[in-house]
Amino acid sequence: MQVALGEGNRTRFQCGYHRWAYDLSGALVHAPEMPELRDGGIRLPEVRTAVWQGIVFVNLRQDAPDLHEQLSELSSILEPWNAGSLEPVYERPYPCAWNWKIMYENGIESYHILGTHRASLEDPLPTRVSYGAPGDGRNYAEIHLPFAPAADGLFAADAVVPALPGLPSWAAEKFVFWAVHPNLIMNQTLDGLQTYITLPHGPQESTFTWAYMTHQEAKASPNYARFKKAQEDFADLVQGEDAMCTRPVQESMNSGDYVPGPYNQRELPVWAFHRWYVHRMAGGAEEAATW
Repeated sequence: MQVALGEGNRTRFQCGYHRWAYDLSGALVHAPEMPELRDGGIRLPEVRTAVWQGIVFVNLRQDAPDLHEQLSELSSILEPWNAGSLEPVYERPYPCAWNWKIMYENGIESYHILGTHRASLEDPLPTRVSYGAPGDGRNYAEIHLPFAPAADGLFAADAVVPALPGLPSWAAEKFVFWAVHPNLIMNQTLDGLQTYITLPHGPQESTFTWAYMTHQEAKASPNYARFKKAQEDFADLVQGEDAMCTRPVQESMNSGDYVPGPYNQRELPVWAFHRWYVHRMAGGAEEAATW
């Protein structure tokens, strides 16, 4: 039974079934007609949590490796963006009538840009120069999308906000997407960070949430309202294009005739994710804890 729904603040958690109540440490503090249970050691199960780059991670295993140690290299790369100081621009959840892995895999490879996003992304971010770094042996991969030298920007000049100071030179030359397995994707921009989180709700139902964060000076820019609208419209456009292809993928898998094809070189991050996933599904908790 759920003891909390939605968002907000409470001083205790309460089950709606029999109105048992728990304090914020998870200990039972009230059971109607059963006061003897209060000091009986009954408590809610504990779940490990960690905050990284402003994102809350949940792990059901108590023996999992430390999250910050696993992502220390990526933390160093992202340090110039100072995620803790960024503020939200938007958060857009998209319901998906397909398995969460289909959506995640779609987001971590550049091969589909030349087809799915030919009208929106192929010119400024040509597939032929993109590449993936699988990061074998770690729990994240990289997808590099260099900008075409002669291409116009993705957005009009009056929908651009000031860049963050002190960013590395490569940040103006390409987008880098980091796929943090199993369900987080993020990328840098000149003015902030974007995240994409896929959450499963069932075998063929998930939510894919886009979020954008930028700095205070950007929000004070006279271009901010146009910037925000352009970013939201762009998210709707790209997600809509992806849905046109990910939905049929699920239908194909349901048909009984689906046969996985070979990996393209630009799908190396998908290959790495499949290895990561199989390792955890088949290797057992003891092996997973060492990776």
